[in-house]
Amino acid sequence: MQAVIALWVFALGACIGSFLNVVIYRLPAQMSLSKPRSRCPRCETELAMRDNIPILGWILLRGRCRYCELPIAPRYPIIEATTGLIFLGLMFGELLRRGANMPHWEYDGREGRFWLDALLSWKITSLYVSHCTLLVVVLSVAMISWDRHQPVMRLAVFGAAAALVLGIAFPHIRSVHFVTASVLQQFADVLHLDSGTQIAIRLTGAADWIAGIAAGFIAGQLVLVQLVSDEQRRVSGLGVAEILLLIGAFLGWQAILLFLALLLPLLLVLNIVSRVTGQEGHRLAGPGTFFLLVGFLLAWKQFDSLAAQYCGELFPGYRSLGWLAVFTSFTLVARFLTRQPDTFQAATSESPVEQELHGQSSDSWTQKR
Repeated sequence: MQAVIALWVFALGACIGSFLNVVIYRLPAQMSLSKPRSRCPRCETELAMRDNIPILGWILLRGRCRYCELPIAPRYPIIEATTGLIFLGLMFGELLRRGANMPHWEYDGREGRFWLDALLSWKITSLYVSHCTLLVVVLSVAMISWDRHQPVMRLAVFGAAAALVLGIAFPHIRSVHFVTASVLQQFADVLHLDSGTQIAIRLTGAADWIAGIAAGFIAGQLVLVQLVSDEQRRVSGLGVAEILLLIGAFLGWQAILLFLALLLPLLLVLNIVSRVTGQEGHRLAGPGTFFLLVGFLLAWKQFDSLAAQYCGELFPGYRSLGWLAVFTSFTLVARFLTRQPDTFQAATSESPVEQELHGQSSDSWTQKR
C-alpha cells in the first residue's frame, strides 16, 4: 500500500512537471497554455497522447520524434522527473515526518506509523501542499531565467495569490507569525466585529503575507546589486528576485533572512566564475536558487538552529548585527566585482530555440516544445 502511495505521488508530480514544460516555453512567448496541443519542435507535428506520457513517452521514443525522427530535448523528462521527486521528497522529508523539518512547529494531529495517518491530517497536508506549490512555481521561474527570458509577471502574481489564499485558509503553515492573533483580535474587538477570534486568526496569514512580500522585495534588490553589470546578468537577477518574492510570500519574512544568508555566497561564487572563466555562470543563478530552496525546506529546522547558535535570534537583539554584517559584506564585495569590465561574450538576443534552428547552438537542453 505504501509503495502504491509513493508511486502515485511521484506520478502526480511528473504530470504537473509535464504541464510546467508547457508553461516554461509558452508564457515567455505569450502563447496560450491550452492551444495548440503539444507538438514536435522540429516538424511541428501534433504529438499523440501516448507520446505525452510523462518520462515514459520520451523513453519509449528513445528521445526522438516519432514522425521526423529528430532529437527531442532531454529537458522534458528531466523537469518531469524533478517535479515528481519534489513531491516524493517533500512527502518523505516533511509530510510523513509531521513537519519535523519546520522550526518552531508543533504537530497536534494524530500520530501513527501508517502513511494515511499523515495524509488525512489537514494541518500537515496543507503545509505539504503549500511547499509543493512554492517549489513548482519557483522551478518554472528558474527555468525561464535559464532560457534567458525576462521573468513573467503572471507567474509571480499566481504564486503570490496562491500564497495569500493558503495563508488565510491555513494560518498555521507559517510557524512564526508577523503579528500574533491576540493583537489582531483586539483590533477586531475595537471594530465590534462578530467572530473576532476567527477573523484575527485568518488575518495573521494576511499579515505574514504582506511582511513576507516586503522582505522578499528588499532581498531581491540585494540580488540585483550582484547581477546588474549587463542586460543578460540582469535577466538572471530579476529571476532570482522574483523567486525571493515568492519565498517571502509563502514562508514569511523570517525565512527570507535565513535563506538570503545562504544565497548570497552562492551568487557571489557564480559571479566570480563568470568573470574568471568567461562563461555564463550567472545563468545558473535561477536553477541554483531552486535547488538551494529544496535543501533549505528539507533542513530548515537545522539551518535555523545553526543560525540561532552563531548569530542569536533574528530580531530583536544585538546579535542581529551579525546578520546585517553578512549581508552588507557580500553586497559590497559583489558591487565591487560588478564594476569590473565584462570578460565574456554577450549572449545573442535570439531565443535558445532560434539559435538551434539557425545552427548557432548545439545544446539539446534548450530545445522547446
